[in-house]
Amino acid sequence: MKSFDDFAIGDISLDGFQIVKGNYFNRQIEPYMSFRDTSVSFNIAAYKALNCVATVQIMVNQTTRKILIRPINSDDVNSITWLKNLENPNCKPIECAPFTRPLYEMWKWKPKTRYRAYGKLVKNDKKLMLLFDFSAPEIIPPGLQTPNGKGGQNGK
Repeated sequence: MKSFDDFAIGDISLDGFQIVKGNYFNRQIEPYMSFRDTSVSFNIAAYKALNCVATVQIMVNQTTRKILIRPINSDDVNSITWLKNLENPNCKPIECAPFTRPLYEMWKWKPKTRYRAYGKLVKNDKKLMLLFDFSAPEIIPPGLQTPNGKGGQNGK
């Protein structure tokens, strides 16, 4: 009978290997949030991650550059309708220049440039939320398109 050592995997040097950038691959199944200088948008995966709820609340941590999206009742004064058609969700930008322009200024982002971050499901008090980390966003210069047609260039 073979022992565990007979199946042991040997060490390998990583010299000469290069990391392939994640934005070269289609990541449409992962939730993401995008900023333009006057609007925010989400992909279908973001809506589905939160079970296609109609209204959410956006919370910003200005220091860590993290944005939390949590489902909330539509009667809450700070609720945002991010999904108008629950049966056929689509990714339309949400116009919100009074929110985005100060954020662009505070985070020293370039106007006319789009910024995108992928989200992770998190929970607080047994409630699911989406957390987006914009500390190192994907930067999409005006007019740049990637092979998937969505634009993209990884950077800080």
